[in-house]
Amino acid sequence: MKRIPLLFTVFVFFAFLTVPALAAPLEIEVLNNNQEVYIGSEVTYNIELRNNRNVPEDVRVFVRDTHYGWIQNAYTLLKLDQASSKVIDIKFFPTGDKEGLFTFDITIQSFDMSWVEATDTIYLSVKLKFDIEGFYTEIANDNLDIYLILESTEERDIEVVFNLKDSSGKTIGILSERLTMQGMETIKKTVPIGDFLAGKYTIEAAVAGTGLSDTLEFEIEPVHDIVEVVKRISTPLYEDVIITIENRGNVIEKDYKTYQTLPNNDLITGMVTEPISCEVEGENKVCGYVVQELTPGSSAMITYRLNYWVIYGQYVVIVLVILAIITFSFIRVTSPTISKRHARKGEDRHSIILEIKNPFMHHLRNVIVRDWISPLARVLHEEFEMLIPVVRRSEAGTELIWKLGDMRPKETRIITYKIKTLVQGSLRMPKAYIRFSSDKGKKTRIFSKHLIVE
Repeated sequence: MKRIPLLFTVFVFFAFLTVPALAAPLEIEVLNNNQEVYIGSEVTYNIELRNNRNVPEDVRVFVRDTHYGWIQNAYTLLKLDQASSKVIDIKFFPTGDKEGLFTFDITIQSFDMSWVEATDTIYLSVKLKFDIEGFYTEIANDNLDIYLILESTEERDIEVVFNLKDSSGKTIGILSERLTMQGMETIKKTVPIGDFLAGKYTIEAAVAGTGLSDTLEFEIEPVHDIVEVVKRISTPLYEDVIITIENRGNVIEKDYKTYQTLPNNDLITGMVTEPISCEVEGENKVCGYVVQELTPGSSAMITYRLNYWVIYGQYVVIVLVILAIITFSFIRVTSPTISKRHARKGEDRHSIILEIKNPFMHHLRNVIVRDWISPLARVLHEEFEMLIPVVRRSEAGTELIWKLGDMRPKETRIITYKIKTLVQGSLRMPKAYIRFSSDKGKKTRIFSKHLIVE
């Protein structure tokens, strides 16, 4: 009875050996062999494992080589079903400073019968890295910033050349830089583009003598900006009107039209610049002019002269202007006023100050002050100083009302309150006003100016 297990083992052994040569018990094949990789980069090989037996097999897969530290998963245990195959990944991460072709033997071996195995060879070509890792541009404040990122695994003396071309392929600028580098290096160059025309541009970056290069495009958006400046040169006998039209954009403007309103009377004499047309509109004459071409940065002028044939009319006008100024000044000096200003108290907190003045010899009756707060700000109720107003809220904002009673001549009242702004940047606040009655019962309303809170 003791011979039966021995005979069974011998039978199994010889049965295993009688498997046809074309179908070995275990097979291994590298599917994507002969790969290249830079030092410091990772590469993956796909390995197919095949079990040609009719029974499941526990196997181990391992790699033999002197550069064992490059292998990320050098030893694997797994199970293969009967008459099946499986693909696994083996990763390599070369280090050091040597390049060349390296070979690795990868073996599949039966876990129970170590003499049953199969081997294939992995070929890995390792190269020292020198490459472009990034190439991009940024535009800010009429400047173009060019960034080129290089990586080298060894120290190199290099020269980088940037060739800037316009949309027609014409070179409009060349920049270069010499440097010694190893590892990652970012090269930055700045080009002023305030005078560039709108359109597409190309930048070619090349490392001299290496064949390493890259190209990218950037676009400057069109900006139409025509500015007209009127200059008047007056003498007692005539006035010259000079209109300067300047192209401050980056686009060539063709057949630019402008219209000027001139007095329709005998004061106007010959045109230095001839208009294309003139039409009478009431007491004025509207004349059109055409500038055939305005390149960026250039300007054109339109000129005409006004002759004053009624010389004394000038003095009449001057006298009337002086009287108007005096009258306006008197009214302004003697009229009550309300001013609105602010003082910053923090990043988003402001103190609003209303100053009401009664500068002349008048009594103001039933003085009421009204102010409004933008819906983008909130009044701080707990910080009202002295007078507490009536507060009304709506979708249009917050209204504040103070009843001051009567104000004596030359009396000044100051009202302050605090707000919190709900947005960043400048905030336009509505006008405030005062309403009062005179001794004769006439009701008057006076407004302050708008307030910009920053």
